[in-house]
Amino acid sequence: MAGPNGRAKKSAAKPVAKKRGRPPAAKGARLAAAESEPPAKRAKQADRESEPGSDGEADDASAAATLSLPDDDKSGDSPSTPPAELVTPSDTLTDVFAEALLSPAARGILSELLEKAPRIQRMRLKKAAALMRAPVRRWLVDLGRSPGEAGMGITLGSNPPRLTHYSIGAAFSISSAELTALATQARISVVKGKLGRTAVPVPQVEGDMSPKEYLDAKFVMVTGPVYVTFDNSYTSKPKTHPVLCCSIPGINYQYSDEDIQKFCKLRQKGVRKPESLTQMKYIWGHALAVMAANGVKYPVLCAIGCGEFNGGFASVPRLWARALYDVLVANPGFGFECVLVSLPTFGDDNFSVFSAEFRKAEAEAASSGAKLATPVLFVEEYSMVTLADKLAPHKSALLNPSDAEAVRKGFIGMYWDGGHIALEELLALQTTLLLQHRSLNPALWSRPADEISVNIGS
Repeated sequence: MAGPNGRAKKSAAKPVAKKRGRPPAAKGARLAAAESEPPAKRAKQADRESEPGSDGEADDASAAATLSLPDDDKSGDSPSTPPAELVTPSDTLTDVFAEALLSPAARGILSELLEKAPRIQRMRLKKAAALMRAPVRRWLVDLGRSPGEAGMGITLGSNPPRLTHYSIGAAFSISSAELTALATQARISVVKGKLGRTAVPVPQVEGDMSPKEYLDAKFVMVTGPVYVTFDNSYTSKPKTHPVLCCSIPGINYQYSDEDIQKFCKLRQKGVRKPESLTQMKYIWGHALAVMAANGVKYPVLCAIGCGEFNGGFASVPRLWARALYDVLVANPGFGFECVLVSLPTFGDDNFSVFSAEFRKAEAEAASSGAKLATPVLFVEEYSMVTLADKLAPHKSALLNPSDAEAVRKGFIGMYWDGGHIALEELLALQTTLLLQHRSLNPALWSRPADEISVNIGS
């Protein structure tokens, strides 16, 4: 169990990777992906602000068209004798909220997960990507990419697939029928009422997006089942169970002119908290509402927007944490067994920030009554992809901090072959996320989107 402060003591100090980051693009270009390896330590800008605000809008309960998972997905069995309480390793940081609401089956599943799942591999994302790039490159050539093509632009063949079977590395294999079924299940969703009268986000194929189109991308999400193709050591693994993946942009306080203008104070003297908190609630709420509508029981999230793109503001991870708490409180009917948040330390200690903000919110709930109706588990030493993969038999989902250009233009996974690596690039390499690229899945970008009513509370 975690100690009185919610953090289990660690037996040895952990290695902390230096922060490396996605460099700014050429003038006029934008980088709005989430979680890149930050550049060599930059001086953190002092955050001159007070505690997170609470402004927001409320909509009706969410609803979405469900995505059927492939036929080989089966519910996993829980341990035969679940423990009386959640068992967490003594050598890693964990924090659990609303633990009393965990079902016996969930306690058993999570205790076994934390005991047996491999710990995160703390290596530079570029090094991790290098271990997967060659087999993924061969896979893309099989899908129709020119062997000589490189860089961020990925041009693939047209549907249907040309081959009978496709392999990614030595262990992962998928038939063309499975590949097509997986790709065609992907859907685009939009937050109801946030894109004007139309519910169809038409991706721009060429040219820069206008500031409005760029900001509107935060209300757009691409969701579909994916397979994890590489394990925690970045070695090809056999196909097991699919995981629902939700790709959505965060807020880029570091490089995006549009985000800085809307969500920062004049001359970047601080964060506009009401505007930021409201947008963060819509991002969390959109993703969680779609996961719930698809029967997900174990969402696995990450600290979207809390790495290189936090702009150096200490309040940004606090706001993301508070937004998540508020959305979960406002939506007790999501029906999740537990929400997991992977918060590995690669420089910024987001684990401590999220934990402290949730504890503060819990203390405030004593008078406000805004209590969690869903158990939440923070973990530091486990990657989001590994957790989601291990929980896949029990209906899991993961959050892909994506890019406005990728979501609006259909280039999901487009950065995997670029000169800089972020979490979205790693996800594109480690899973079948690239099947949602517009070249393989053109129908995804032409059919109407699902409108999702998102309740962000008050």
